[in-house]
Amino acid sequence: MTKVFVLGAADPEMEEIERVVRECGHEVRYATQRERRVRADNANYADGVNEVLPYPREVIFVECRVMGLPLDHVVDHHQPGDPGYGGQAADYLQSSSLGQVLAYLGLEATPLQRIIAAADHCPTQAYRGECPGVLPQELARWRTQSRAARRGCTEEEMEFAILQARGLLESAELIDFCGRKIAWMDDRQGEISEASARFSIPFMYQEPMKNGRTKLGIMGAEPEVIASWMKECGLKQVYGDPVRGYAGGYC
Repeated sequence: MTKVFVLGAADPEMEEIERVVRECGHEVRYATQRERRVRADNANYADGVNEVLPYPREVIFVECRVMGLPLDHVVDHHQPGDPGYGGQAADYLQSSSLGQVLAYLGLEATPLQRIIAAADHCPTQAYRGECPGVLPQELARWRTQSRAARRGCTEEEMEFAILQARGLLESAELIDFCGRKIAWMDDRQGEISEASARFSIPFMYQEPMKNGRTKLGIMGAEPEVIASWMKECGLKQVYGDPVRGYAGGYC
């Protein structure tokens, strides 16, 4: 039976998953919506795949759902019920999507794959040294390199951008929430999220979407603060994982 991995939105972790899967000789498809590859915000509402699926097959869905296709095997950590949802920092490898794929294929994680998995699953905790096998300085080096490559800039320019973002977070208006003072950002463009994780500065934000809606969220705060935010925000399509330190919703 042919194994087909249907992949969700592109990011560094998903790129490594695709590389490993192809190297093992398995087939890859991309989840699509309106014939375009899904983004993170619509990956669970895909209406197709980019190529016809073979038959017979076993389909492994990686951070996506496709209407009309039974969920043979799910790899994910974003929603309650996902195999990796709520995974602690110490369990980052088996909780991350990359770690789940490696386990499914019977492979051991390389040092670089551990960094990639930790960076995706729980970057704030990883920067605090809470992920076994991942050194914060090595994580920072890889994050700088990978983000610079994606942005098309030098590593020095990326480091400068991260420090600029740190300054914005440290000078931002503070909001009292659940006994915690949290920076408020009008958006999270640039390297705000990276600076928040690297320097342990939690923040709330609003972000206009291309479809006219607005996304609001919180990142980097303690689990109890994230959980309270999810209960009290009053938004639609609320998502998040308090243990991983993020949540969001739409209005």
